[in-house]
Amino acid sequence: MVGAHTNPYIQSLDEQFSAELAELGNDIWLNAALFQRVNSVYEQRDALALDSESYRLLTLTWQRFVHAGATLAPEQQAALRALNTEAATLQSQLQAATAGSGKKAAAWWLITGINWLA
Repeated sequence: MVGAHTNPYIQSLDEQFSAELAELGNDIWLNAALFQRVNSVYEQRDALALDSESYRLLTLTWQRFVHAGATLAPEQQAALRALNTEAATLQSQLQAATAGSGKKAAAWWLITGINWLA
């Protein structure tokens, strides 16, 4: 969420929203009822006379659910939810911790006058 333009306030929002967005993703991709509907259509895909784009979209959507953990047991999904949320928070914290490193490196390069590209 945080790009080149950041400050402590934006970074704190990023940390807060990253966890919330991860939870939202979990709620979508680990939704058993929704996956059952997608899976039902996926299992009938060859009989549906789908055009190539629809067939590909259905396949990618089904794969995304599977790769996100929709076929895991409920206790495994609970563990995955926690890991996804923690990973999003840690990624946000890492971005905040390293946000100024590029600026520091550029300043050092300008101050020292070393031309690494020559």
